[in-house]
Amino acid sequence: MKKSSLVIGVVAVLVAAWAGGTWYSGKILEQKYPDYIKTGNENIHSSYSAALGENIKLEVKNVRFERGFFSSTIEDQLIITDNSHDGKQFIVPFKTVAAHGPTPLSRLTSLHWTPVMTAAKTEILEDPSISELFKASKGVTPLSSQFTISYSEQIQQKTTIAAFDYQQDDLVINSTPIQIESDTNKQGVGLIKLDLDHFTLSANATKWNNQYEEIQVKRDLTLHKVKLNSDLTPSKWRYVPSGKQLFTIESFELKEEPVENYQPLNISLKNILLDYDTTLSGDNVNYVLNNNIDEVSIRDQNFGKLVFNLGLGHLNAENLNNMMEAYTQMYNNPEEQQQKLSESGLALLKNQPTLSLQPFSLKNNAGE
Repeated sequence: MKKSSLVIGVVAVLVAAWAGGTWYSGKILEQKYPDYIKTGNENIHSSYSAALGENIKLEVKNVRFERGFFSSTIEDQLIITDNSHDGKQFIVPFKTVAAHGPTPLSRLTSLHWTPVMTAAKTEILEDPSISELFKASKGVTPLSSQFTISYSEQIQQKTTIAAFDYQQDDLVINSTPIQIESDTNKQGVGLIKLDLDHFTLSANATKWNNQYEEIQVKRDLTLHKVKLNSDLTPSKWRYVPSGKQLFTIESFELKEEPVENYQPLNISLKNILLDYDTTLSGDNVNYVLNNNIDEVSIRDQNFGKLVFNLGLGHLNAENLNNMMEAYTQMYNNPEEQQQKLSESGLALLKNQPTLSLQPFSLKNNAGE
C-alpha cells in the first residue's frame, strides 16, 4: 500500500501542475474562484480520467477562502478516490497565498508593472495519506508554484516539482527537479515549457521465460535531458488549438537484468525529436508530425537513425472536436459517448481527410 500511496501522490503532483484597488481585486478573485475550481475539474477530467480509467476518480474542492484587504488565503484539496481499493482516498492539500492586484507588492519589487488580478504562491502540504510522497521528496514540498492571473484570466506560472529519491522494496525512484513555465488561458492552452534533467525508475516486471514460466525481471528506465516547448493558440473549438510543439529527449534507456532462460529486452534511444505543427484552414485542421531518433539500439543491435514523418490534412475541426469531447467524457455515459464518438468519426471520414506518410526508414553505417 505504501507504493500505491507514492504512485497516487506522483499522479497528484502531475495533475496539480495545472495550478491554478486591492480590495476590489480580492473581491473579484473570490467571486471567480468557484469558476476556477469548476474549470480545473473539467481540465483534470478531460486530461486524466480517460487515461486512468473508471477506478480512479479525481476531484478538486475548495475548503477555505479567507479574503483579507491585501491578500487572500486559499486552501484546496485534490481528492483521489481509488475504487479498486474499496474507495480509499488520498488527500493532497494545497495552500495558496494570493496578493491582490492591480499592483501586488511582489510584482512592484521585481519591476513588473502590468496590472493583474492576483499574484500568488501555492504549495502542497502534508497529509497522512500522502506521507510516502513527502518521504520521497525528503520533506520538501513536492510541488510549489508562483503564478499570476490577469483580469482577462490569463495565467502565467512558474512551477517546480521537487527532486525525488525513494526506495521501497523493489521500487527505486530518483529524479532531478522538474521545472515548468507556462502562459495559458484557464483551459491550459498557450505556452508551456518543461525541463527535466534526469529521471530513473527501477522496479520488478512480470515476464515469461523461454520455458513459458512466469518470472520477475528487474527493469531500469532512465531518461536524460527531457524538454517540452508547446506554443498553442486556442480556437473556437476547445480541443483543437493550433500551433507548434517540440519534445526532445537526449537519451532513453530501458534495461532488464539477465535471468536464466530469458533474453532481456534492452532498448536504447538517442536524441529523440518530436516536432509537431497544427494549422487551421477555415473549418479544417492539418497536422504535420515529424518524428526522428538519431540512434535506435535493441538488444545491443544498432539499427541506426529512425525517421517517421506523418501528415494528416483536411480534418473537419468541428467533428474532430466532438470526437475528443466524447472521448474525455467516456466514463460519464459510455453508451451515449460511444455513439457520439462513432457519429463524429464517420462525419470526419466523409470530409475526405488526407494522409501523407514519408516512408519509414532506419539508416546506419551499412546503409538504409
